[in-house]
Amino acid sequence: MMLPVSFLYLGMMSLWNNDFSAADTSLEKAAFLSPNDPQILNVLAFAQNGAHKYQDVLQTVYRLHRLDHQGMAGVHYVAASAALSLQDIKDTKTELTTFLAEDPSGPLSAIAREKLDQLEHGGVSIAEVLPTASVASPQVTQLTFPNTPRLKSELNSVLAASDPSDEFPDGVEPVSVANHDDNRNSTGIAAANWSSLFTIRKAVDEAAVFLAVSDNGKMVNNLSASDIKIRDDNRPPQRILQFLPQSQLPLRLAVLVDTSGSVEHRIAFEKKAAKTFLKKVLNPKSDLAFVAGFATIVSVTQDFTSDSAALDRGVDNLGGNGEGTAVFDAVHFASWKLAAYPDQGRVARVLVLLSDGEDNCSHRSLRQTTEAAEAAGITVYAINTSVSSDLDSDSNRVLQMIGQRSGGESVYPRNMREPEHYFRQLSDAIRSRYLIAYKPANFIPDGHYHHLKITAERDGKHLQVHVRKGYYARLAWSH
Repeated sequence: MMLPVSFLYLGMMSLWNNDFSAADTSLEKAAFLSPNDPQILNVLAFAQNGAHKYQDVLQTVYRLHRLDHQGMAGVHYVAASAALSLQDIKDTKTELTTFLAEDPSGPLSAIAREKLDQLEHGGVSIAEVLPTASVASPQVTQLTFPNTPRLKSELNSVLAASDPSDEFPDGVEPVSVANHDDNRNSTGIAAANWSSLFTIRKAVDEAAVFLAVSDNGKMVNNLSASDIKIRDDNRPPQRILQFLPQSQLPLRLAVLVDTSGSVEHRIAFEKKAAKTFLKKVLNPKSDLAFVAGFATIVSVTQDFTSDSAALDRGVDNLGGNGEGTAVFDAVHFASWKLAAYPDQGRVARVLVLLSDGEDNCSHRSLRQTTEAAEAAGITVYAINTSVSSDLDSDSNRVLQMIGQRSGGESVYPRNMREPEHYFRQLSDAIRSRYLIAYKPANFIPDGHYHHLKITAERDGKHLQVHVRKGYYARLAWSH
């Protein structure tokens, strides 16, 4: 007889491939064998919702709520989505209220409050199905250092799913694996779904990309659309829709600080630098930011606000919360929270990460994390806070990978006082970026990963372009 955990893993594998019916079947068996296991019930509710078994979702969540389900508040968000699909406004309100009580500052808290307010005032359509929460798979915690087989394996996993023509951090080479295209496609579909979870507005067949352009390290601020050339899966766009400096768009910013034991002695310098950066980069009339620290778990010390004093307090409240370092989980969380904020128009979403990159206890993989940031259109700027001088370490390459794949970058200050200097440069770099929106040629809503190649040239001179490697097409939406 199979053990409950075997059916749990089978169900989670099916979820990763978006086969909700198969996932539901496996997880029902796991729940039958272990009816009071909160993790099984948590994942089962997500599978049932994907399989449109909305009444079953509510029953499963009711069972789970009677158990100790710390860290699983998102299941109430899933239940709210199911109740709304059943046109049960009362249960939708109840589940959203419970969700906010259990997770007041999580990735979906802002949009939950907005939907709850709309329900209270009768301003929501039943057709507006809420985005659902995602599920992290259990992993074994390991202790790591700047160079470990684990970090090397995480890097290779990303490279194995990448196009051979992609550029990678110095010293990191692509590797070959069997079924390369099949692996990339299944992950791509999942990431495309991850992105669509936050699309409450009507779907449009267009791409919007942020890019920075430099000339010998100096930002170029006066380009026009005619200076830029785009190749989307090796095809020029059908039409350019918009080109403008990012400074004309609202900014949604996350400042994510590693507070684990390995960086504790540097936290004072990081706090001072973060405060200076936030004051300089944010426009209080249009921008919002949140501050979070992480070790083994993420702790939001200040939720989205434009209030500089509140953000300063959030930075001051950053403190150690464990010896482990879950970099991948933290970046995934922050990307999710940025993507889930209920904006109605175009915004720029930027994540600033301060860490040594020595992940040792994440549930998410590096590959899941980079694909999540890409799918949500998050640009990551990483500052390596390690005291080591080894630029070729695996942990430094991890940070480079996260930054470069998202269209951002990673820097390695030479001493602990340099983050403040880099933050001053970073605020200028963020505001010097451009947004270019276009309609791709022959667009198909199939979740396909589109490779991007964008070049810039002015007065016959080739310029350096910093842009993410690609994006996932939306999936055809169905109710």
